Order: sequence, then structure tokens, then C-alpha cells
Amino acid sequence: MSVRFAHDLPLPADEAFALVADPRTHGTWVPLTRFEPGAKGEGTTGAGPRDDDWRPAAGATFTVVSGPGARQGGLGFVDRMRITTWAPPRPSTGPDDANRPGLAEFRKLGPVLLGTAGFRVEPVSASSSRVVWWEDVHVTDVLPRRVTAPVADVVLRLMIRGGWRRLDRVASREGLSPR
Repeated sequence: MSVRFAHDLPLPADEAFALVADPRTHGTWVPLTRFEPGAKGEGTTGAGPRDDDWRPAAGATFTVVSGPGARQGGLGFVDRMRITTWAPPRPSTGPDDANRPGLAEFRKLGPVLLGTAGFRVEPVSASSSRVVWWEDVHVTDVLPRRVTAPVADVVLRLMIRGGWRRLDRVASREGLSPR
């Protein structure tokens, strides 16, 4: 099963993309979640010699951990991912060049969730954008996908709705400057 939601944000497309697509910012708006960069050297790009050098790029890996104590470093649900597409939005450079929406796509690597997720960020105006968030996931093959996908669908819908509410609050803060 897959879920897809669209939401407008009062941010230019480049700022909205930095906020929603960059996994390092997910803890600011995805409930009960923290980001962990991929292991040193893991992925073709995006992992520097030190964890704090991690940058999003195609091939980079990372983990998000979600749960009641995850933000404080506690245990939680582990969701490992690899960035498969990383294309920030690009403004038009002339009359023959249209704006390019931003696109970030991720492959879920387990240990529990498999599938894909992503964000598409399109400019609506100079100061606002539309974000489309989708996930097509299922639980690893312990049980058949037809059994686990509907459960994942319900959980994802609740998570995305909660994320949008928090995202609105973060986006409307004065002086927002995402990474």
C-alpha cells in the first residue's frame, strides 16, 4: 500500500525542500524521531570522514529512529534508508528554462520496513511551495505484504498528518533557516 499527501507551505521551494527532504531536519517536525548519519564511508556520496560531514546526496545512507525516547537517544523503531534521488529545486534561468521542482527519493533498507519514500517540492509562488510526500512501504517478509501493508498504511497516515501539523509550526517560525 502506498500513501501520498500534498501540503502547501509558506516557504520558497528551496527552503521547503531543505526542511522536508533533508533527513537531518526530520527531528524538528517528524514526531518522536531522531536522525543518525550513515556509517563512515557508507554510500557512494554523502558520508564524509566524520559523521558531522554527512550531507544528503544520491547514495548516502542514514537511519531515523522513532519512539517515545528516541529524541533523547533512547531506543526506538529503526528505519535505515539510502537516498536514491537528490535533486533540489532549481529556479528558472531564462525564458526557455522552466523551474525544476525538487525531488528526493529514498529506499528503505530494513531491518523492519522495506519500500520507497520521497518528497517532491514545487514552487507555487516566490514565497510558497507545495510538498508532496509519499511512502510505499511494507514490513519485511516475516508476514505476507498483503497483511503488513495495510497496517503500515494506517501508521504512515497518522505519522504524516502529525508531521504536517508540526511542519506548519516550524515553517511559520520567524527567522526560519533550515540547514
